[in-house]
Amino acid sequence: QLLSLSFGISHSGYDGMLFRTYASAGGRFPIEGYPVVLRSEDLEPGIYHYNVLDNSLELIRPGQFETELNGFYANQPFQNVPCYILFSMVFERTMQKYGERGYRFLYLDAGHMGQNLYLVAEHLGLGAVAIGGGNASDTVIDSLLHINRSEESFFYGFAVGTPEETP
Repeated sequence: QLLSLSFGISHSGYDGMLFRTYASAGGRFPIEGYPVVLRSEDLEPGIYHYNVLDNSLELIRPGQFETELNGFYANQPFQNVPCYILFSMVFERTMQKYGERGYRFLYLDAGHMGQNLYLVAEHLGLGAVAIGGGNASDTVIDSLLHINRSEESFFYGFAVGTPEETP
């Protein structure tokens, strides 16, 4: 529900065009969402990809990745969260339409998605905290997500849990 309402499909138009829950420059939607489930009653721990078209989670890598993420985000006050949501950019989706100017649109899109995530988390009674920095290169997360940095790259993360877990 958090992912669907934050950056899923809201409805389809009369011409079959799909509308999303956040604004994106030129309707390019260059950002992908990767929930990393550490603890859940319903899902196996692991790294997932949010498939917007199917409104589903695709398991990319099963396993426990708490050590890697807590190492990357060391010294943060939310080391016990049950889930991280990591964003990556697929540069070409926006750059092919806007050229170099597209680079700034990527970050505007991220702001729209982040705002939606905060609003929906609050509505659902969850806590969410945006995380801007880590203690290692972003390539560490690219490796975890199995993404090719020349085409897609991690850039932004959120810790998600109860309000007590995300001070």
